[in-house]
Amino acid sequence: MLLKRHAVSALMTACLMAFTGCAGSAPASVEPTEETLTVITAPYANMLTGESASPAQLLADMNLKEKIGQMLMLSFRCWGENSSPVTELNESQLAAIRSHHLGGILLFDENLENTEQSVRLIDSMQNANAQGGRTSLLIAADNEGGQISRLTMGCQTCGSMALGAADSEELTQQTAALLGEEMAALGINTDLAPCLDVNNNPENPVIGVRSFSDDAQTVTKHGCAFIQGLAQQHVIAAVKHFPGHGDTDTDSHTGLPLINKNTARLEERELIPFRTAVMNDADMIMTAHIQFPQVEKDTYTSISDGSSVILPATLSDDLIDGFLRKRMGYDGVVITDALDMDAVRVHFAPMDTAKLAINAGVDMLLVPVDTSNEEALEQIWDYISGIEQMVENGDIPIERINQSVRRILTLKEKYGLLPPTHPTEEETAARIKAAKESIGSKAHHETEMEIALQTVTLVRNEGSLLPLDGSGKTVLFCPYKSELNSLEYAVEQLRADGKVPKEAEIRCVCFEDAKPEEVAEKIGDASTVVAVSALYDAEELDPISEEGGNAAYLDALLSAAKEVGVKSVLVSAQLPYDLARYPDADAALACYLAKGMKDKPNFSKPVAAYGPNLIAALYTVFGGNEPTGKLPVDVYDVNELYHYTNKLIYPRGTGLHYGQEETESAEITETDET
Repeated sequence: MLLKRHAVSALMTACLMAFTGCAGSAPASVEPTEETLTVITAPYANMLTGESASPAQLLADMNLKEKIGQMLMLSFRCWGENSSPVTELNESQLAAIRSHHLGGILLFDENLENTEQSVRLIDSMQNANAQGGRTSLLIAADNEGGQISRLTMGCQTCGSMALGAADSEELTQQTAALLGEEMAALGINTDLAPCLDVNNNPENPVIGVRSFSDDAQTVTKHGCAFIQGLAQQHVIAAVKHFPGHGDTDTDSHTGLPLINKNTARLEERELIPFRTAVMNDADMIMTAHIQFPQVEKDTYTSISDGSSVILPATLSDDLIDGFLRKRMGYDGVVITDALDMDAVRVHFAPMDTAKLAINAGVDMLLVPVDTSNEEALEQIWDYISGIEQMVENGDIPIERINQSVRRILTLKEKYGLLPPTHPTEEETAARIKAAKESIGSKAHHETEMEIALQTVTLVRNEGSLLPLDGSGKTVLFCPYKSELNSLEYAVEQLRADGKVPKEAEIRCVCFEDAKPEEVAEKIGDASTVVAVSALYDAEELDPISEEGGNAAYLDALLSAAKEVGVKSVLVSAQLPYDLARYPDADAALACYLAKGMKDKPNFSKPVAAYGPNLIAALYTVFGGNEPTGKLPVDVYDVNELYHYTNKLIYPRGTGLHYGQEETESAEITETDET
């Protein structure tokens, strides 16, 4: 069942361009099939076939407020005192869209409750915009796949680091095409993905499995393949986070990171994927809220504590205009990361943020204002008027505004978004029907699983313990209840497919509400235990960390198993840097995404999105799949204080097959990398 091969469209298996020529200009060079064009364009027939003025004509006709509106991408995520998810727009929100000539709207999972509701929400946004705007809206979502997935009813897919482990550009392109197809079916035309961050810092708390690898060339080729897959579905890719968020140990959602490297050092790694994207006409690049003091030395007095803060890349003219624009030659759309993140919000006054970002060369301001209540909506006009006043005062050159709007309109023209789209009820109903047949379908989930199976990475297999044959008693342990559903579902599929005997004694245990010593007691008379580790942050390596995590449970479990002679298997389900943390495990493998499932899927009705990786890992443990993945990152040893050392335990590229002995490729070496 899980390994069943099924035909995929010619579109999804089109030959991948060489990675030196594969970026987001693909709509001009990759022709969608007639069937795919029908799915994309039928609901928005006037979007791609309607007549519209050219970008130059539109720019000449726009007043200043209209131009500034085009530079804003707002979100309507939550509403009111209770922060209720916005799944339908109220009149005040519709009026805000009608009035402000917005460039785009960013959607979150709170907005996307189910397929029909999502289509109606997006169409209501486009219709409201058409009553006052001159162009269609960019409808965007952070739909990277894996850890960051917004379609609650679609396919989660295995995520970027898992794709780096499979190391097949074809699979990466196929994954992006699947994500793009489901987004386009809803009416989402812009994906704030992929991450081109090179995750070379294992303590990175925010990128991690969102990165393809800690190797710049691997990130480059898979980033290009991802862009190509989106382009096949006529979805704009916004690569991020320029000039690179991989070497940070601070989350810019909650703090202001700093990378102390000059441009020469950045060119050696971080900038390689972005330079390739620029060379191949990437449509959109998102900035990072990160300080680079060796590149940008201008400072700002923090509105929070009065400290002197170095301008982050988002606000840096040296990095955006000086480096990205002039030195790298990029003339596409630059969009900020969300301006409501603490890295910016805590330190910079909103109007100063707007002035600095626009003057730095940014074209679109992402979530620059609050929209969560009536009073906040009224501030949108003040924000636009404030930027208008700065232009009239000469604080922002009008030429700078015109440059940005020209770029935005040119991008919209390229993707058929210049005419304002106003779908009729009949068109909306037709797309709802088509979307329900496509999004999260059984065929899509089968493709998702096929890909996930090819990412599972075996790094240790003492005594050829794996694959398990289902004899004896096996207990599967996981840290969270949603993962329990995944384990049980995997066992059901293994039985159904004849990979383990129907009478095999396999028990699944969740230790979320148990004490570590209670977990160890549940080994009972098992002959083998399989323990799932879900590492999200380096601090979780410490069993007494305030961050929590699984370490205390796993230490107790694996130690107890060793003491009584029970064989153990470690499944590193999230960040693979924990593979060296638990040496007592007899076998260890990685699957790069710990997300479970809300309910076991029943494909006779809509299925909530779920992570395929854990299922693929368990399928592999019991021999239903041959492990073929290779580690896309270096894995270092952990010292007695649970900090990473410079002792390399599992080098990038490590990966065993069943029947293959561990080789010198996993030899411990010293490095100054960490």
